[in-house]
This record gives sequence, C-alpha cells and structure tokens, in this order.
Amino acid sequence: MYAKITDGKIKSVSRKPNWRMGDGSPISDEELAKRGRLPVHREPPEYDGETQRLKQRSQDEWVIYKDRAEVAYTVEDIPQEELKQRAIRGIDRQLDELDRKSIADIRRAIANTDDTEAVDRLKALESEAETLRTERDTLESEAETRE
Repeated sequence: MYAKITDGKIKSVSRKPNWRMGDGSPISDEELAKRGRLPVHREPPEYDGETQRLKQRSQDEWVIYKDRAEVAYTVEDIPQEELKQRAIRGIDRQLDELDRKSIADIRRAIANTDDTEAVDRLKALESEAETLRTERDTLESEAETRE
C-alpha cells in the first residue's frame, strides 16, 4: 500500500500506482516519493494476544518519514470482564466437545464390555467435564455479582 502525502499529511492510502517512466520502465519508490507517494510500512509492536489487543491508530497519527509512512498502533489491555466471558465461552466449547464426542463414544464402546481401563477413562472425562462446569459457574457468578 502507498500513502498519498499532501502538505505533510496522509490524504489517502491505496495500491501502488502503476505509473511508468518516460522509457516505459516501472516508476521507482524514490520517484514516487518525489511525487508525494510513500510506501506504507506496518510493523506492529509485540503484545500478548491473550490479554491485550492491537489497534491501528488513525492515519493522522501515522509517522511520515522521507521514504515511508509508518502505521501507528496502540496496545490495549482487554478488560477483565471480557476475559472472563472469553474463558466461559472456551469452557462451554470444551464441554460441548466432551459431551458430544468423548463421553458418548466411550459409553458406546464399553456398553458391552468389562474393560476397566475404558470405564476409568470415562470416569476421568466425566470428572473433567464437572470441573469445567464448576469453573464456568464460578466465572458466571463473579460476572453477575459485578453487574
């Protein structure tokens, strides 16, 4: 992408112009810069995607150098309530997966057998599901208390 610069400000961002030099060769970035077109560089800062989010700042906050325009970013902490809601949704997905596949498959497999290993695995999965339900209920309760 290329930024059109007018009076030291970004006016627009678009694809690289398909301009040609007098000899028919593609125009260079140096020539584009002379004509107020700079390549846009995107180098987001490091952040923790689990607890933070990255936001691109508005074009009037980007940094303009003589050879490029650099996108500016802000790193924001994700609010605790939103993190809890994400955790609840994740637990719900895990429970759905356990309930739909693992437990049902094992029940079917051991319906007509004395396989103690399979029975133990079923009990472990059911215990894991119960732990996840308890964790979800705790998170939901905390969220309701704050409302």
